[in-house]
Amino acid sequence: MSDRERALRLVYEVPEEKLLYLIAYLEGLSVPDGRSGRSDEDDPFYSAENMERLGKAAERMDAGGGQVHELIEDRSDD
Repeated sequence: MSDRERALRLVYEVPEEKLLYLIAYLEGLSVPDGRSGRSDEDDPFYSAENMERLGKAAERMDAGGGQVHELIEDRSDD
């Protein structure tokens, strides 16, 4: 089994309430090294607006706010 197949298999074992953390981590890993001198400030993922939105989603998850798909659909306060 390749590392990619193993990783995909493990994704299905991650509890639904932790998938948002996994997605954020994977998005960070998917950015190629040596981004031609760009800093995190240039990356929209690290924008103040997105960090605030992710913080609110993480707070709702920590407070038992439901499943990841429910948090994504409910953006009324994001």
